[in-house]
Amino acid sequence: MAGLLLVGAPRSLRGIGDPFGPALRGLGDPVTVEKVDALVGDIPTMQPIPWEIMQRNNVAATTIPAHVWRATYQALLDTPPPTDGGTIDAPTLIMWGADDALLPRSDADLLHQAIGGSELTVYPDTGHLVLLERTRWVARDITDFLHRHS
Repeated sequence: MAGLLLVGAPRSLRGIGDPFGPALRGLGDPVTVEKVDALVGDIPTMQPIPWEIMQRNNVAATTIPAHVWRATYQALLDTPPPTDGGTIDAPTLIMWGADDALLPRSDADLLHQAIGGSELTVYPDTGHLVLLERTRWVARDITDFLHRHS
């Protein structure tokens, strides 16, 4: 089964300005846990994230070279929304934090409208870091989605 999972994914970052540019321009190699902490530490959350989970996530992020962080971010700023240039036919689950202060809820709604047959799950009292804030709920919903589409 081919499927798509979008967790807190923007429809596009075009036209939103450059919120992470200054921090990423100053990011150099080696990427350290302290540097990753500084990048993600300002993302507002609604649920406490256990230190061990955040630390594991940030350690994994140190394997990404600084130029890849910058290039990926720049591509997100420059690239038109994928749903504007084609059709996504794969079963798609969109997961969104109801209290995401980083990206507008309209992004989730527009993705849901543009991807025929997609499912939109919005988690209450949850910010942008859905995977880290609602680990159990996300695991349950992904499992249910896979069972429905396999």
